[in-house]
Amino acid sequence: MKKTLISLMVLASTQVFAQADVYHLLKKSELNNPALQAEYRSMQADKEILNKANAAFLPNVTLSADYANSEGNESSSSSVTVAQALYNKPAFTLYEQAEKQAGLASLNWQKSLQNHRLDFAEIWLDVWLAKQNVALVQAEKESTNLQLEKAELAFKLGSANQMDLLEAKAQSDLVKSKWLQAQSDLEIEQKTLANFVGIALKDIHAFTQSLDQLSQLTGLSFDSDLDNNIDLRKARLALSIARDSLQAKKDEFIPTLNLTAQYTESDISTQDGGTVGLSLNWNVFDRGLRGTEKTELRFKSEQAKFQLQNSQETVQLNFEQLIETRKTLQQKLIATQAAVDSSKAFLDLAEQGYQEGLKSLLDVFQARSNFFGAKQSLYETQKDAFITDLKLLAVTNQLTEETFKGL
Repeated sequence: MKKTLISLMVLASTQVFAQADVYHLLKKSELNNPALQAEYRSMQADKEILNKANAAFLPNVTLSADYANSEGNESSSSSVTVAQALYNKPAFTLYEQAEKQAGLASLNWQKSLQNHRLDFAEIWLDVWLAKQNVALVQAEKESTNLQLEKAELAFKLGSANQMDLLEAKAQSDLVKSKWLQAQSDLEIEQKTLANFVGIALKDIHAFTQSLDQLSQLTGLSFDSDLDNNIDLRKARLALSIARDSLQAKKDEFIPTLNLTAQYTESDISTQDGGTVGLSLNWNVFDRGLRGTEKTELRFKSEQAKFQLQNSQETVQLNFEQLIETRKTLQQKLIATQAAVDSSKAFLDLAEQGYQEGLKSLLDVFQARSNFFGAKQSLYETQKDAFITDLKLLAVTNQLTEETFKGL
C-alpha cells in the first residue's frame, strides 16, 4: 500500500479551557457508554483464549483409586499419573492462532473506540456550529434593531417614509424569529451531546459557554501509511487465523511426544511402585471427519483471502475520496472567506449609500442578510473540513485521544 503525504487543516481554538473540556467530555462519554464498555469487557474475555491454548503445554495430573470386594476379599489401589507434552505441533499452531484471535479482539475494540470518537466529534461540532449560529443571529438581531430605531427616529423627523419604517419592523420580526429558532437548535444539540456523554444538561451548558470561536486553520502534514488501517489489519489477521485453522487440522497427522510418570499404591504390596516412560501418538490415517473439516477450512481460508482483497480496495477508495473531499473543502474555505469579505464590503457600501439616499433600506437588509449568510456558510465549511480531517486520521489509524487534547 502506497504512502501519501496529507496536508490536513485542524481547527484551532483560542480558549484553553474549551480545549481541555473537549478531551474530558470525550473520556467521560467513553466511560458512560454501555455498548463501548461491553465491547471492552468482551475484548478482555476473548484474550482469555490464550490461557486455554497454553493449557496444552502444561503438565496433566490424574488421580485414580479402585476398591473391590469379592466374596469377602477386599482390595484397593490408588495411583497418580503425570503427563507432560514434549512435542506437540498442533498445540503450537493453535497457540499462535489464539494470539492472533486475541489481537483481532483488540482491533475490534480499537475500531469501536475509533467510531465512538468520530460520533463524538460530529455531535460536539454540531453544538459548536449551533453556538456560532446563535452568535451570528444575535449580531444580526442587534444590527436590525438598531436600524429599526434609526428608521423610527427618521420617520418622526420626516426624513424617512412609512415604507422604510414598515420594512424595518418586518425585518426585525423576521430576525427575531430566526434568533428564537437558533436558540432552540442550540438547546437540542446540547441535549444530544449531554445524552451522548452521559452527564447533566447544566454541565453541557457550562461547557458551551466556554466554547470560543474556532478562529484559525492550522496546516498539519504527516506521512500516511494505509497499511496501518484497522480494517486492513483485521482482514489480514482473519486470513492468518483461517490459515492457522487449516494448518492445525493438518498438524493432527504429525506425531506428538509426551513424557509420562506414574506411581501406584496397592494393598497388594507387589503392585506398588512407579514408572516413567515416553508416549508417541501418531494419527496415520483418518479420511472421514478430518478430511471434511479440512475441505471446509480450505474454503474459509480462500474466503478470507478475497475479503482481504476487498478490504484493500475499499480502504484505498475511501482514502482517495476523503482526499478529494478535503481538496474541495479547502477550495470552498477560500471561496467562502472571500464571500464573507466581499459581502461585508458590500454591506458597508449599502449602509453608506442609504445614508446618502442612493440605496433603499431593503438593499441594506439584503446586504446584511448576505453577509451573515456567508459567515454561516464559512462555519459550516470549517466543520465539514474538520470532520474530514478526523476521518483521514481514522482511516490511517492516527485518531487517538491525543488528537482531542489539541482541539
